[in-house]
Amino acid sequence: MRQRVIAEMSSSERPNKPNLIVVDCAHFDKTDFTAAQGIKSLINELKSESCQLELMNAKKCVAAILEATLNVKILSMPPLQDSTKKFNFIQPDLNGIESMTLHEMKMKNICERKA
Repeated sequence: MRQRVIAEMSSSERPNKPNLIVVDCAHFDKTDFTAAQGIKSLINELKSESCQLELMNAKKCVAAILEATLNVKILSMPPLQDSTKKFNFIQPDLNGIESMTLHEMKMKNICERKA
């Protein structure tokens, strides 16, 4: 995750660097102190670039380790797709804001390596 975030931040294709990155941790099955320290390092690196990293939707066991190690509060909210289905909302236009899941990031990275 760290490598991908840093690569996206330093991409010459991106005219403006984001000032907020949100990571959906719903698929993080487990973590440990070392992984949490890596995320802490990423947070500090992004801070130096005037960018904030927010973590959300972590499982309780993952959230407990991350919150204790990073001294942050993990946000929790239902996926947008679930909300739009439940309330019949139309998904908003994000005004050109890019969004990709961790799986999409991995797939893009794999494709770029093969090219």
